[in-house]
Amino acid sequence: MKSFPVCTIGIVNYNGKKYLDKLFKSLGNINYPSERLELILVDNGSTDGTVEFMASNYNNVKIINCDNNFARALNLVIESASGDYVGFLNNDMEVDKNWLMEMVLVFYRFDNVAAVGSKIMFEDRKTINSVGHKALGDYYYMDLGINEIDKGQYDKICVSDGICGGSILWNKKCLELLGLYDEDYIMYYEDVEIAQRCMASGFKLMYSYKSVVYHKFHGSGNNYLAYLLSNRNRLLYVARYHSDQLGESLLNSQLHLNGEMEIIKDIMPLIIVKLFAVDDVDRLRTGLLQINKYLQQFINPQDIQQIIARVEIHHFNRPIKVAIYDHVMHVIGGGQRYAATIAEELNKENYNVTYIGNREIALHDLERWYGLSLEGVKLKIIHLPYYDNLGDEIIDPNLATQAPQNPLEPISEVSAGYDIFVNANMAVQVNPLSPVSILICHFPDAERSRYFYADNYDYVINNSKYGSEWTLKRWDIEAYNFLYPSVDMQNDMIPDIKENIILSVARFEPGGSKKQLEMINAFIQLCALDINVKEKWTLCLAGGTISENPYLEKLKKIVSENADLKINIMTNLGLIELKQLYAKSKIFWHACGLSEDNPHLREHFGMTTVEAMQNYCVPVVFNGGGQKEIVEHGVSGYLFNDIYDLISNTVIIVNDSVKLKKVSEGSALKAMQFSRSSFNTKVKDLFKSICYEKFFDHATDINYFLRKSNLLG
Repeated sequence: MKSFPVCTIGIVNYNGKKYLDKLFKSLGNINYPSERLELILVDNGSTDGTVEFMASNYNNVKIINCDNNFARALNLVIESASGDYVGFLNNDMEVDKNWLMEMVLVFYRFDNVAAVGSKIMFEDRKTINSVGHKALGDYYYMDLGINEIDKGQYDKICVSDGICGGSILWNKKCLELLGLYDEDYIMYYEDVEIAQRCMASGFKLMYSYKSVVYHKFHGSGNNYLAYLLSNRNRLLYVARYHSDQLGESLLNSQLHLNGEMEIIKDIMPLIIVKLFAVDDVDRLRTGLLQINKYLQQFINPQDIQQIIARVEIHHFNRPIKVAIYDHVMHVIGGGQRYAATIAEELNKENYNVTYIGNREIALHDLERWYGLSLEGVKLKIIHLPYYDNLGDEIIDPNLATQAPQNPLEPISEVSAGYDIFVNANMAVQVNPLSPVSILICHFPDAERSRYFYADNYDYVINNSKYGSEWTLKRWDIEAYNFLYPSVDMQNDMIPDIKENIILSVARFEPGGSKKQLEMINAFIQLCALDINVKEKWTLCLAGGTISENPYLEKLKKIVSENADLKINIMTNLGLIELKQLYAKSKIFWHACGLSEDNPHLREHFGMTTVEAMQNYCVPVVFNGGGQKEIVEHGVSGYLFNDIYDLISNTVIIVNDSVKLKKVSEGSALKAMQFSRSSFNTKVKDLFKSICYEKFFDHATDINYFLRKSNLLG
């Protein structure tokens, strides 16, 4: 050896400060020129003061920060190394003075050597820790010589089938040809895997008994983290290099024998990915057949779908397929706008969106109705014979209980073809068969009866806290989250001086559930109490109605009987007219839920209340249902419990213009929480969170295994 080659030595560390002084002192005493030695410590986020200790005591050591992945840390050393040779040591080692020199000499004495390993002794200096790897069969491995008293039985320099990564020196040129450590292994079996590549490429691994290190610990014992990772990585290794044995290896794996099927399901996507890396077509086909047989025998169909989806989405970047089902898509409504807006936002975020309905409709109709852009969204119309025979325009899922077979079964069958199935309008009679399912519940109307499948959905989303509370009370289902509707009714220009209008916007329901009659009577009483209101204020009731509506006729009769008061009834206004009405009105009344014990008859959210607030119209609304989530009393509006409250709160603001202005500004500020942009952001974040949970391959992340081992909260 004419000159000493430069050697880079890497140490991977996590909270190992207490061991490092002994290690680096021993490295300072080795029989090797210090100027030909580069030392690197990769720290995996230590919290014990390691970095500060190294800076104060060993500032000649280069520090690299890394996340908690041992194989990645090794690669960082290789990529940063300036040496001709790259070696690794555990952080709880102490090296013999000839440790490095003896490994370097092997490279000069033998040809085609990729790496050299040491004799690793325990700290008593009598007991062997490892002199290499020993195959046990079924692709399990152990340390050769472990716990044997050293009597010279392994004192020879020889070719090895595997080297313990606790003390190893690599020829960097060989690593450049072989490639880096496979970071998917995280830790354990990463040395077995790279040894396989090394020997398959014709290189030799060698062991030198003259290179000695002393190891602090007797291994990790029954550590559950080590158990999980080593068993998982064994299967990755078999899938990649011995795929014709994959079925048997799954069956005799400790995970399978111990019944840990949830773990197997979670690690299966990466096993499949490793299988697809096999370059022999026959072995690949055999492996696929074996893994399919195992899945069919031990994993349920929906979980198999999710495994396949994780492979395609996480590892091969396939867009996520989402189906949104709304059985009344063909009718204009707030719930339909809610679903269509979700479709628009997901489409923008590059989800592959299909909109499913049961009556003929065109996407451009939805775009026109709700001011949306659905270009790129697919439309699928599925006719349901049972409902077609009934001849009703509106499909009522609750009628399904009367049918001998579930008439909504075709929707269930179609749902299986998507990654995520969104039941957008509470059709709980649809049993989801997709890997991930979401039920949007505006209010839990349906009873637990025949064909009730709400429990089968992975996530239930309500449109208000009120809806969430009743979903828990009625169905005993805890909502995953609530997503307030998107409200987009603000005018670009609000008049500086508004008109003295008290506005109410609600459908004229034949049963009177929106309480227009009660509001007319309240206005009559208000006018009797306050001459200012009688002379200067108008009550305007706006809303949609069917052609024959006895309730509406009753209201008109009362209005005509009080012709001296300014009361207007306006039906079926267009969007432009309605926006103009909001813009010029000062006060908004909403009485839905007044004197009602049935929670369904209270406002589940209150979209028209928000529409009014967006236009600086002060809401005075019933203190029940979802309205309490929208209006903060005295800040962004007023809440009333009875007619007396409605009148008294209105009197306050009609006679105090300063308070009226202040609360109107508060109402507009509060309404921003329910804007289209806010809704879209929440939709994006909600689906991102769900997709991360369901389609991200968590078993590629060390934190997954730390949580399973109760080492991470």
